[in-house]
Amino acid sequence: MANNIIYNCQAAAGWYPLETLSVESCLQTALDCYWEDHPELASLVQSACDRVASKWSSTGDAASAAEDWALDLVGEYAEARGITLARREDNPAVYPPRTAGQCEAKTTPEPADAIR
Repeated sequence: MANNIIYNCQAAAGWYPLETLSVESCLQTALDCYWEDHPELASLVQSACDRVASKWSSTGDAASAAEDWALDLVGEYAEARGITLARREDNPAVYPPRTAGQCEAKTTPEPADAIR
């Protein structure tokens, strides 16, 4: 519903978002590239995206860079909530190593990354 309202108001507002930070996309990247599924992961990603969106400014590849920042925050937020997220890379029997092109230009976020 909210997305429909935003979409329908674009022409009247004269504002068209060309890049979007999406919680759904960020969550999928977290699952595909970094962590095993966890009941709190969606909430962590939502919180991280909310923080990034409230502080973000960009002059370039906004969507990808914003998602990277949000994914960096997920580990930090998990640690602050006492949540242990299992890294995909630590379970190669279930998650084979990524091939070239998968999650490229992504590094594994660490909870101790710089606080932004």
